[in-house]
Amino acid sequence: MARPIFSEKEMEVIGSYPGLKSVQLLGIMSGIDGRVAFPKRNRPITPYENWKLLLTGKKPYWIPRYGFVCGDDDIVGFRPRENSDNIANHQVFDGGEYYDYVGLGNIIYSAWFDLVWEFVPSCGGATVRPGEPRVKDMNQWREIVKFPNLDEVDWEACAKRNREYTTSDKMVTLGIQCGIWERLISLMDVSGAAMALIDEDQKDAVHAFFDALTDFYIDYIGRLKKACPGITNVLIHEDWCHQNGPFFSPDTAREMLVPYMNKLADFCHANGMFFEHHCCGKLGSMAEVMVKEVRSDFWCGQQDLNDGRAMAKKYKDEPFPFGVQSPAVPDDATPEEIQKIADDFVAEYGDCKIIICDMTPIRPELLEALYRAYRIRYSDYEY
Repeated sequence: MARPIFSEKEMEVIGSYPGLKSVQLLGIMSGIDGRVAFPKRNRPITPYENWKLLLTGKKPYWIPRYGFVCGDDDIVGFRPRENSDNIANHQVFDGGEYYDYVGLGNIIYSAWFDLVWEFVPSCGGATVRPGEPRVKDMNQWREIVKFPNLDEVDWEACAKRNREYTTSDKMVTLGIQCGIWERLISLMDVSGAAMALIDEDQKDAVHAFFDALTDFYIDYIGRLKKACPGITNVLIHEDWCHQNGPFFSPDTAREMLVPYMNKLADFCHANGMFFEHHCCGKLGSMAEVMVKEVRSDFWCGQQDLNDGRAMAKKYKDEPFPFGVQSPAVPDDATPEEIQKIADDFVAEYGDCKIIICDMTPIRPELLEALYRAYRIRYSDYEY
């Protein structure tokens, strides 16, 4: 059937979305107060329903906005304190009380895999200090690596704390800070991990570890989905690339990593959730693997290192949306000029599968103008 034509009534404010309690987040996002409520407007469908259209190959009503924790986006980030990696990374986003990161300090022990992390405010993340890797040879991982015991988690308390937080008409994204490859780095340092991926004497052990780790993450996701049924997307932090390019070759990714990412994706899809491979760094030669071989549903990369707009055009016939940066708007632009910028942007990228992805809040007038332009272009879309 045809969707309704755009009406200015869709711009009316009919309520608000709550802000975040845990607002001391990333050094790179200083000055953002996530506690501020953001307006809920009179949209014809919910933000999640709009996401679902895009991620199942249909035209959305508007370009979804993915902002991480900015409030003006179409997601709710969920990183519960039950995962102590979230505490170490200063990223507890849940329904509990504000987490006192200042009192906690920057050197933090995580019971997950028995590691000590160091938070680096200038880059907004944590890492295990290199130089003393826990595992030097993956053939020894079974004697050294201790997996968390998920039976020890109070899942009833988790469900109670997060019931309201994870009940939203936005897309509720469960974030897992340390994926398959990143977990290997945390245990071996990056040089040891990279060598283990290609060392014939260690490959079998790496596969065994990745298989066990994937099963652990599936167990964790499944328990959280049962406790918090509102989860509709799972994000795995899995940085395959650094600022100059990939850590390894596409063939190594295909052999050593893709099978486990797809196992995670298949589990999420089978349980009514989308799957997002969050990969920082310069994607380069890994783009074909990401788009065509990993069964991820979309990718929002670093805009300063990747030309997401060019990728969206190149792969517009693939069922894979790319995160792109919003168009620039001069500080003194009039409402009419902002609408013209939005109209031109949608005219150029309207046939591409894209997501507006900025790490900081976007000028509200631009968000409204992009919504209006996109809705008008697809008002008569049949689905």
